[in-house]
Amino acid sequence: MTVEIICADAREALAAMPETSVDAIVTDPPYGLEFMGKEWDRFTGGAVGGYANRLTPSWHSGSWQNKRCLKCGHIASGGSPCLCANPDWVVEIGKTNASALAQQAFHHAWAIEALQGALNGTAPDEFEALDLGIEEI
Repeated sequence: MTVEIICADAREALAAMPETSVDAIVTDPPYGLEFMGKEWDRFTGGAVGGYANRLTPSWHSGSWQNKRCLKCGHIASGGSPCLCANPDWVVEIGKTNASALAQQAFHHAWAIEALQGALNGTAPDEFEALDLGIEEI
């Protein structure tokens, strides 16, 4: 058995690998989630740079605001709320709906590439279970 660790953009590395050659992919969040407010954490659009121009004007005008806990990374309200006893909040302001959609498409695209790169040749029930998981994203 040969083990190789590759430190690279997962999307670029997967594109250069042969089918059925990947056993695991480990990414290091935040991966563009913008939860720290730092330059290295900034979402730049990645492979879906032209995605936003297909949206209607109403998407571009909307924006959202939410508080995120610096301790656990969870949000103040919604699908994954912070449960810390004493949260340390930071307010996220100004992400447009178009930006949020582009970010969602970016994460979906790399997850699909990871799934295809890792699962070629796996059992159909395993593929179906993981495919359903990605559709939930």
